[in-house]
Amino acid sequence: MPHLRPPALIVATALGGLFVLLLVYASFMPKPESVPGPLDQKRLIAMEDDKVRAALNDPDSAKFRNETVSTLKPIAVVCGEVNFKSELGGYVGYQRFISGSAILLIERAIDREEMNELWGELCAAPSR
Repeated sequence: MPHLRPPALIVATALGGLFVLLLVYASFMPKPESVPGPLDQKRLIAMEDDKVRAALNDPDSAKFRNETVSTLKPIAVVCGEVNFKSELGGYVGYQRFISGSAILLIERAIDREEMNELWGELCAAPSR
């Protein structure tokens, strides 16, 4: 085995120490899937639109407008308006909705005052 000169031995020791430090650091880092990424608003709106459609009698009739993503609370919600066909086959007119991981409200399904309060709290847009 060739004899290492002192500078080469110092460099090899430093690199070995750096490798050990990086290995220890990596073992304490959270796994990538547990770290939240940036909020993809278009994807969130599409997912919440699907949830709203699933709650309707005629999912294919749903028409959406004025959709926004609200991050006023720790969990983002989608606020917007949806028009859909009733059981009688006619469109009901645009109704406000709030949809998120733990909430799905459509205006005509709850009391107007309650919807106004929740809209103000979660969507931060003027209520009607």
